Amino acid sequence: MGRTAGLAHPAAGLNQSDEPPSMRAIAQAAYRARRERARFLPESLFFEPAWDMLLELYVAACDGKMVATGSLCVASGVPEATALRYLEQLVSLGLAQRFNDSQDRRRVLVQITEAGRSAMAGYFRSLAGGRFGPTPEQVLIDSPEPDTLADD
Repeated sequence: MGRTAGLAHPAAGLNQSDEPPSMRAIAQAAYRARRERARFLPESLFFEPAWDMLLELYVAACDGKMVATGSLCVASGVPEATALRYLEQLVSLGLAQRFNDSQDRRRVLVQITEAGRSAMAGYFRSLAGGRFGPTPEQVLIDSPEPDTLADD
């Protein structure tokens, strides 16, 4: 279950400054947007517990932290048994890893792997770089002033 082989401490190597603050902010905004959407549309339409877990793990890694398994299950927005199956998939794909909590042997902590962190950062960079169209800031900057719009 928990694997700590070869690591002095599971969180070793996690550093708050490894990712630009904008990448962390994008991840947080994506998670909040998913939760806000549930206020307006049936949550059952948008079933992405693995994505919610990756967002939670990415933000935690940006803060130099790991996430307790129970907290990660809550962040997924699905029942615990379902969340644990998705966590197992993330682990088997090499995107997350589990560790026994050295302070409390009853808890298992989870952190995103370097491969998972790199994939998430690449995705957020592609969004921030306007790869899928202009960023909201670019739209505002490039939009003509209201008084310069052509009259029909």
